Amino acid sequence: GGAVMGLAKGEARILVTRDADFIDAVRYPPSNCPGLIHLDFHPAHWRDIAPALETLLKAVDEEDLTGKLIALRSDGYEEFQ
Repeated sequence: GGAVMGLAKGEARILVTRDADFIDAVRYPPSNCPGLIHLDFHPAHWRDIAPALETLLKAVDEEDLTGKLIALRSDGYEEFQ
């Protein structure tokens, strides 16, 4: 986890993951990363994830994701800082 987050930070990339470890705000404070989108789908099927992710990316600017954790679900998304 730490190496992946370090790489994302070092390259100023938004991390998109299904790994729930990254929603631990103590280990990975949202304010300390270029942006994190957690794909919170159970079960995880691409046919559900793809349209939700497309809707999110159309709704927010890349700059709006900086320092935030987005929990993306089939019924929308929730934003945390």
